[in-house]
Amino acid sequence: MQNFDGEIKIKSWIKKIKINDKGDFISLNLADSDFVLSLIKFVEASQDELKRLESEIKDKDPLEKIKINSEFNKNFSRRTDEILGENTCFKVFNTNTPFSNDIMEFLEQLTEILEPYISERQNHMKNIEKKYIEKSNNRRDRI
Repeated sequence: MQNFDGEIKIKSWIKKIKINDKGDFISLNLADSDFVLSLIKFVEASQDELKRLESEIKDKDPLEKIKINSEFNKNFSRRTDEILGENTCFKVFNTNTPFSNDIMEFLEQLTEILEPYISERQNHMKNIEKKYIEKSNNRRDRI
């Protein structure tokens, strides 16, 4: 057994979310600031694009709506897999070209699940910062 002079423990911010009835899941590392930023931008951009598409196609016939949505759906699938992992879109929707209403539902559910964790993460960062500043001030006072 090895002897150590100390130990560092960091809270795990990896969240596992079940995405289908088969038990497949996605792992989201909320400790990775680049990942969190990419995920937030992806969700916001997807929601904005869906709203734009909705207004663009509202007076179109059903077949035309599907054609217009098709390009967005392919792009959404590609971006989902880039950010959340290979084949995530297929695992969630059982297709790589889901309809926009299913995409909206997925984004809403994902946001609802993640909001408390992101809020908890932000509070944790504030607490760590506060502790660091207090300890730093105490060290300075002793010098």
